[in-house]
Amino acid sequence: MPSRERLLNAAEELFAARGFGGVGLAEVAERAQLSKASLFPPGG
Repeated sequence: MPSRERLLNAAEELFAARGFGGVGLAEVAERAQLSKASLFPPGG
């Protein structure tokens, strides 16, 4: 499954369970099996 799809699926699951305020980027990245750094564009 592509990284984008894994990320969106992980975010959807976590946000549905705990709401936007109850979830951090690091947790979404971990659930999607991605590094937190991969969520941001290079040099950004």
